Amino acid sequence: MVRTGYHLFFILIFFLSVPTFGQAPFTCRGQSFVIQEGTGELAEMAIDPGNNGLKFIPVNASLGVEIEALGFSSTSRLLYGIGKTSHNLYRIDADGVVENLGPLALGNNLDIIGGDISPDGRYFVAIGAAAGTQAMAKIDLDSPGFPITTLSLPASRRIIDIAFAPLDGKLYGYDNLNRSILTIDFNSGSITDNPPIQADNEIQGLFFTPFGELMAYGTSVFGVASALFRIDKSNGRETRIAAGPVHNVTDIAACPYTVAMRNTVQPAATFPCSEIRYVFTIGNGSGQAQAGATFDLRLPDGFQLLDITRNPFGGTLSTSGTPNQIRIENMTVPRRVDSLVALVEIGDVLGGDYRTQAMLSGLPDVMGGTRVSDNASTLAPGDSTSLQVNYIEEDSLYFSNFLCIGSSLALDASDYGNNLLWSTGSSSPEISVTEQGTYTLQAFSGCQTLSVTYEVTAASCPFKVQLGYKMLPEETFPCNEVTFRYIISNDSGLPRSGVGIADTLPAGFRAVRLEGNPFGGELEQGLPPGVINIRNLSVPVGTDSLDLVVEVGSVPSGNYGNRAVLYGLPQALGPLRFSDNPDTPAEDSTYLLVLGVESDSQYVERVLCPGETLILDGSPYGTSFLWENGSARARLPVTEPGEYKLAVFNGCEPSFVFFSVTEGPLIEIEWAEETIEIHLGEEFQLSPTLTNLGNALTLEWDSPSGGPLSCQDCLSPVAKPLDDILYTLRASNELCADTLQVAFLVDKTRRIYAPNAFSPNLDGRNDYFILQSPDFGIIRSLSVHDRWGGLVFRSDNAVMNEAPTGWDGQYKGKPAPTGTYLWTAEIEFIGEIVEVFSGEVVLLR
Repeated sequence: MVRTGYHLFFILIFFLSVPTFGQAPFTCRGQSFVIQEGTGELAEMAIDPGNNGLKFIPVNASLGVEIEALGFSSTSRLLYGIGKTSHNLYRIDADGVVENLGPLALGNNLDIIGGDISPDGRYFVAIGAAAGTQAMAKIDLDSPGFPITTLSLPASRRIIDIAFAPLDGKLYGYDNLNRSILTIDFNSGSITDNPPIQADNEIQGLFFTPFGELMAYGTSVFGVASALFRIDKSNGRETRIAAGPVHNVTDIAACPYTVAMRNTVQPAATFPCSEIRYVFTIGNGSGQAQAGATFDLRLPDGFQLLDITRNPFGGTLSTSGTPNQIRIENMTVPRRVDSLVALVEIGDVLGGDYRTQAMLSGLPDVMGGTRVSDNASTLAPGDSTSLQVNYIEEDSLYFSNFLCIGSSLALDASDYGNNLLWSTGSSSPEISVTEQGTYTLQAFSGCQTLSVTYEVTAASCPFKVQLGYKMLPEETFPCNEVTFRYIISNDSGLPRSGVGIADTLPAGFRAVRLEGNPFGGELEQGLPPGVINIRNLSVPVGTDSLDLVVEVGSVPSGNYGNRAVLYGLPQALGPLRFSDNPDTPAEDSTYLLVLGVESDSQYVERVLCPGETLILDGSPYGTSFLWENGSARARLPVTEPGEYKLAVFNGCEPSFVFFSVTEGPLIEIEWAEETIEIHLGEEFQLSPTLTNLGNALTLEWDSPSGGPLSCQDCLSPVAKPLDDILYTLRASNELCADTLQVAFLVDKTRRIYAPNAFSPNLDGRNDYFILQSPDFGIIRSLSVHDRWGGLVFRSDNAVMNEAPTGWDGQYKGKPAPTGTYLWTAEIEFIGEIVEVFSGEVVLLR
């Protein structure tokens, strides 16, 4: 369903000035062709500029043959197709004339379901399926008899279409069974997969643009409408960019082997006497550099070129002609996507919509000779690029404001530019006032000076009408959609009708549509780009919200603040309310953080510590990534110092981030004993070895509860743990750090030693029966009984290991008879652990 690229043996494409066949060749303009299912109609697929929807322009109302695989040849500039079951090879020209080139030796049991032609025009690669199998057939179009090489594909796949990329030659496909975009190795047939596409979308064919963009045609909303998708090649994610009536196709093919040009202006809205940049992005998918091209651009009257700030195409800038005429001759357009940037000054012109369109001429006739620039911000093909110049007609403006006593009021003059001077002495676009009075502003916007007066009236306020303003999500990248949520709180006691919301979006932002609007009303049409007016709202008592979907254009990264105005309230309430960010305590603007690279390139410094792996994180700069080593992940682990280059893509133009990784000073902790066994109550001094080549040192031991250390910030503390524990030492020299972990295994076995005999004869040896232990404990009770159970001795709260606390062999003041006695002891150890011990002892005389 569309193809454009080659993989391992990418060959430069040389366009032939005259085809070798009698058929009429196509002029390659980057167009795509589809064959309608059922009717066999061959049509060119395009965007209808009237409604930005899909339309199909017939080339041949009925080809008369059943074709399931379609590809465009870069050399003959003709379409080739293969019959699904007949396996005949067909060639189709620009008039829709079909020539049967005969059957191919593909095997009778193989159904052809998709295909494409390699960028050098030699191989028609067809995808076929049979019971339980799938294969990729490479048909040599340059050799007699069209010899075929077949590769097996995994049976777990059902690839229904493929497309070659014109710039790098990779082969992409769509797996209908697993619903995912994948890449295919042209030589081996091995596959690299991606996550599935969204559940409500379906893809029928793939193709490429001259800018190397992978596109897909299919259906959306579970088959309700046909759809055109842009595919993110890094992750296979699809984004719907156009829709139309259902038009099922058997296959699609395109000709990206040409040169195309797009134009954007930055900013898209500005004031007279300011500077802007026109960016012309040129994609060359022809397979070779195109020399001798000429670039022409006529600027609107009152505009003039200041400088060409970027030109990778060379050539000579013509100095003749009018100041608003730009002409660069003898340019060479390389085989890639690159951009030309023109810095332009706007003179003292009237406000309005100023359009420009450049032309690139001197291209080969097979491409049509010339190309005009296309507005990159619209779907319509070949349209001019619009710049809105805002000019305030009045020399003075007056506003009346109502201020509730005890609160503050924000006076926002950001609509009048950045060169401002308030009567308070402030030059900020916005000031906050808390008192009644007249506040004046001189705004120097472009070529005029504007005087603005704010009359602020204060009064007590038993009511509250507020406009909250949120941007969801709070962070995004350029060329993405966000939601501006306006939250209206009406605590005035009565519904309010005839209310409106006015807003001016930041430069480069564009309103798309209203969603979730419970207040009725309408979005006013015909206003300048970025100016929003939602009028005739009916606001009930309570709190509710409406959503405005906004497209963030190709803007620099940064914080974009904005405040809306709620107007049309009764005069007594104060007719205006400036929006407030409900997530902050102050009454302030709401901000959207646009991530990405601040310019075409950005430099980041990182420190790599010896022996460690450093993760370079590109996620704050874009949505898809390409590192110099070929990795497409957001994060790159590195183990060596050096320079690491990252190309990031945020939905707009690619940018580059250069990570400079330097080696940090070594810090290392060493100690052989990682596990230490001790008895409960014992102490142990930790003594690791530290090597530090840095200029600073910070030590910190982590001693969990129950594991006391004599110090937390020294190298060799004394540990006395009560339970099994893991101590962690962290050492840092501000740039690098190291960690040591030491495990203690605490033996809680209670070691009690009791003699089995004693001789209380006062000879100084074994005169007492005592309990001994290296573990600290208190003998809560010790009882000795004779063999008939009579109690002959008892002591309480005695200390172990001390003879006077034991039994001296006396019973009621007289020597006890010799013989065997039974003893029982209740002992309390550290941690309030109580255990009972017992045994026998022989009394000797």
